[in-house]
Amino acid sequence: MTLAGPPDPAIPVWCLSDRRADPQNFTPQDESEAARARRFRRAEDRFDFLHSRAKARSLVASLEGVEESSVILSSFDDDGPEASGIPGLSVSWSRSGPFAAAAASRQLGVAIDIERLLPRDFRPMLAMIATEAERSALDGLGEADALTAFYRLWTAKEAVLKWRGKGLRDGAKSVSLPSEFLCAQSDHTLLIDSYGPVWIRIVASGPEVVCTLAFSGKTPI
Repeated sequence: MTLAGPPDPAIPVWCLSDRRADPQNFTPQDESEAARARRFRRAEDRFDFLHSRAKARSLVASLEGVEESSVILSSFDDDGPEASGIPGLSVSWSRSGPFAAAAASRQLGVAIDIERLLPRDFRPMLAMIATEAERSALDGLGEADALTAFYRLWTAKEAVLKWRGKGLRDGAKSVSLPSEFLCAQSDHTLLIDSYGPVWIRIVASGPEVVCTLAFSGKTPI
């Protein structure tokens, strides 16, 4: 299964894919990718990694009108991702288990993050990643809603940190999210970030995952 959307220059193109429903046989594109895949001990993890890379290449190829085989991803996951030889293109990809997400844009700086919505004891993590206002917002929710809010918080902060180009080095608490977004009263919001205005937007992804886009606030949603 692959979802995609939308062909709108104001919003990055994106795709979301579940490897379990995809019949393709994902293989490494080159020796660099093969070497990285061999680091995974479990075959399932290797396939998930290759699946996410393949989906990112496919999205870039579709956007640029080129063959997938010509798209070379020159980095891995959230470490300064780019497509070699395509100047001006912003691309990002993420994976969580069998799920993969990718986003790209010619006009906008873009980042994406996806996480499986799994039961977990997330509250001990909040002291490290959430502001006081964010913790207060989650404390006011029931357990099921608080879990979803945690994943909205996690994916949005990851996406913004990737969008900045700094990754987790900038610290999750440096990103402050409004309670309306965390509590699912709104699926998009504009942050006035220290690196510039950035939109965050939930990607419709079904009940098993939470996926968030972050992209430059040059144009409104």
